[in-house]
Amino acid sequence: MVSNKLQIVAETKATLLRLEGLKCWNISWGYGGTLHFDFGEKVMFSGKEIGEWWFNVDATHFTLTKADGSVFDTRDLDDHFYRYKAQVHEHLTALLDKVISKAILDETTHGVSIIMTDSTAFVVIPTGEDDEITTMDDGELFELPYWGLFMPGKSMIQVGPLGKYRINPPIKRDD
Repeated sequence: MVSNKLQIVAETKATLLRLEGLKCWNISWGYGGTLHFDFGEKVMFSGKEIGEWWFNVDATHFTLTKADGSVFDTRDLDDHFYRYKAQVHEHLTALLDKVISKAILDETTHGVSIIMTDSTAFVVIPTGEDDEITTMDDGELFELPYWGLFMPGKSMIQVGPLGKYRINPPIKRDD
């Protein structure tokens, strides 16, 4: 169990290095505007084929710089860019079947950059607007993470509001 923030940040950085060499083979939308990327080998999870590495972006803005130098920035849309799923997805197809050359944590913004071998770069850019903490009807506080990474046979790293890092315990996967 990782106990303090410095250890969690170090583990997060080390884990991101393990993405290098993996191919992005699927991009899809999940509940509430969650953007989902599948990397690595295909595995079964809850009756569905997913990547052994599973990266989520939870309604946090991002940029995509394509190999030709063109830039797509969700901040140019609005705060609810997931309403433009078709338009956003069209740009994101530039990541499909590409291999990760680097995955880098930005310790200042708590964002992450995923750079492909053809120089296409996907950069998650958390802002103060993404630091919303909501009180649910039952009084529980709910923090939507900026991004999360499921790891093969391990746990999930989540990075969220106000630089909060969390490593969740392993989840059961169908084999």
